[in-house]
Amino acid sequence: MTMQLAQLIVGAGVNGINTAVVFQENGIPFEVFERSGVIGGVWNRENTTCGSANAGSNVQSDPIMYSPAGWYLEEGNKNAAIDTSDPFRGIHQSVDMVIMNTCEIQEKCNIPIHFYREVISFERHDDGTVAVVWMDQQSKKQHVDKFAGIHFRTGRLNSVSKVVLPNESDFSGSVVDGCYGQAEKLDYKDKTVVIIGWGAFAVENATMALQKGATKVHMVARNKKPHWFDYATFTARKFYFAELDPNWVPTVWEDIFDINERAAKACGVQDVLYSPDVHTKVDGKRHLFLHRGGLPSMSIDPVALGMHYGLIEFHQGSVSGLTTDSVVLSSGTVLKADVVIKSTGFNINLGPIDGHYMIDTIFVDGHANVTSYHAIDGCEEDVFVGPSIPGTSTLLVSAYPLRDFDRAVVYFLITPQKFQEFKGFPTFTKVKKAEAVQFVSVMHTFNKLFAFGDENIVSNFVESMTKKREEYEKML
Repeated sequence: MTMQLAQLIVGAGVNGINTAVVFQENGIPFEVFERSGVIGGVWNRENTTCGSANAGSNVQSDPIMYSPAGWYLEEGNKNAAIDTSDPFRGIHQSVDMVIMNTCEIQEKCNIPIHFYREVISFERHDDGTVAVVWMDQQSKKQHVDKFAGIHFRTGRLNSVSKVVLPNESDFSGSVVDGCYGQAEKLDYKDKTVVIIGWGAFAVENATMALQKGATKVHMVARNKKPHWFDYATFTARKFYFAELDPNWVPTVWEDIFDINERAAKACGVQDVLYSPDVHTKVDGKRHLFLHRGGLPSMSIDPVALGMHYGLIEFHQGSVSGLTTDSVVLSSGTVLKADVVIKSTGFNINLGPIDGHYMIDTIFVDGHANVTSYHAIDGCEEDVFVGPSIPGTSTLLVSAYPLRDFDRAVVYFLITPQKFQEFKGFPTFTKVKKAEAVQFVSVMHTFNKLFAFGDENIVSNFVESMTKKREEYEKML
């Protein structure tokens, strides 16, 4: 591989900007391709290709874990201040703040971006260089360029699942998707709302409907799944690197479960949030059970309060059809409704890495100069996560160690012999095709990088750990 050529970063969302800043800091030549005309990825509502966020999208993010290039921690910028004026929003970062922060760091670091360039395919040659076929989305002409490597930072939640409910056309009210800001345009005053789904978008749409005056919200989902209260989420993030002291791990898990359980009981929603469908015991200790495709939502406070006061009701099951004014469930239950919001998740869109193999989660086909972070968005199997499961001691807490990963990638690009040593180091992660890799393996890879013990990598992780713990301690 030659370092004279540029590394190609695919995607100008938060992850792409993160990678660009790390490469820039380390003197790695790079170019950024973005298929749309704006930065911010799914967060940017002006992004007509994949901007799926709503104005109220903030469930899974906060200004410590989800900030471009460690922006919150390293810059101390005034824009990172937490907005407490909206009781529904809590301490989580808004979509507008995510975009503002991302744009600010891109401008401050003067990161050049080639807009309207979509990567179609790539081929890694024997000399380590990568031939990339890309299309100009304006002229629709294809081009081929050579790069020193390619790094996909596009995620895979960029294709919303389009579900047509049985007899949907018979419904006299409004039926909309729960993303792209569609649901926010409706009038909810004194309306009854049925939301299909129980994930992050469903949670934020339920919150939005109550904010706008809905009198009742029904939430319908096939499976119950983990949802965490804010205090538990931030406690978990405080101990994000708990595996540094294995003796802490069971205690941290019990603290998290205890916080969630007490909060659920206080709100009277333990049957939904703490049912056997969500929690189980492994080796006598409590664990999370994650259903296929079902990562946890990390901020349940407004919805749990809504359930406590009878404003929100959860129904386990599926929709068998719609009538003029109702949603009929598979159980035979009939829910009167004025508005139906479909928050049914996303299709997996892997793009050019489809069919390739992931080695240690992020290294495509086992190469340091071909990487992808799409695994952070997926859970493709039914899995247990907890203190007894090797490599998952830190939970799935929307903890994106991507700046740490980027630093490791840079180190391996500069010292390829170290990457060969790393590849031979023991790992929990199996070699999987791209479509099968899952979020849990991100933690496996983090643990392997740490256990690998290279001084440069470990020092970066410890620095990151210390800063994050301090900031979460302040929040708590």
